Amino acid sequence: MGKQEKPKLSIKNQIEKLKQKGVKFEIFNEDKATKFLQNNSYLFKVKAYCNTYKQKDKDGKTLPYQNLDFAYLVDLSTIDMHLRRFIIRLTLDMEHILKTKLMRDFNNSASDGYDIVAEFLKKDSYVDNFIDEQIKKSSKPMTPAQFILRDYKKEDLAIWNFIEVIQFGHFINFAKFFYEKYTNDDFNKIKDSLFNIKCIRNACAHNNCILADLKDNISQPQRQTIDKIFNKKIFKNLTPKGISNNLKNQTINDFITLLFVYDEICKSKDMKKYCYIELVELLTKRLLRNKVFYKNNILIKARFRFCTRIINYLK
Repeated sequence: MGKQEKPKLSIKNQIEKLKQKGVKFEIFNEDKATKFLQNNSYLFKVKAYCNTYKQKDKDGKTLPYQNLDFAYLVDLSTIDMHLRRFIIRLTLDMEHILKTKLMRDFNNSASDGYDIVAEFLKKDSYVDNFIDEQIKKSSKPMTPAQFILRDYKKEDLAIWNFIEVIQFGHFINFAKFFYEKYTNDDFNKIKDSLFNIKCIRNACAHNNCILADLKDNISQPQRQTIDKIFNKKIFKNLTPKGISNNLKNQTINDFITLLFVYDEICKSKDMKKYCYIELVELLTKRLLRNKVFYKNNILIKARFRFCTRIINYLK
């Protein structure tokens, strides 16, 4: 698509463009929309939430939006913000729990802490290069990782300082490497789900619109998540195939996977209690504040019911 097909538009023209595509400004009038696009967000981000409302005719041509007021897009963007913040906090807690588990299992292993890091870096050239770059940059101003690395040569890194300087994706690869050598049943239950958690964590950390499109967009949801939902009999009338169909959206799949992994590895009842209280409040208070906006959107209601049923079960 060329520049002429997507020219720069003033906010007034942006609103006109949305109106041409079927977006209404009845609940959220044009003056309020103008202020919102000036001070709170911008068109490309807000318009992303239109994806859930897209419909095509039999020839594949996109139809004007139906039953879509600008207020719905504003509400979805706000819900998205709250959900991203929750997920970031939850994944930070999860990273700490995983690192604590790894160190506990390391202390019961035959490794001296240096050998396992050296073997891993020899195998994973990407992380090896990352460490080299961080060591080179260990001069003021320093990141916390570089502050640790300033006193070390790469060959001096042991597991207890290594896990403090690598990124979450690196840590997942390292944990898989460690548990290949020192098999652990608890880790085996979650290892195939960690990629999904990394994906949704990264999306939230980069401020992506994770609720931008709630339609089916993946063909193979996380198998471990399907099995857990089925084996726990959360949905009496859903077969594994039916559960899989409900997880064919990337965000829903990754979010539910995140919750099950957290429930599996978090051993603190108090941590779980406060996590689920916060999540239920987000669902029942913020998500339902404007539920009338979504009464005609079958897809949003179906996604909400599916997630709510699982969260109430975990709670």
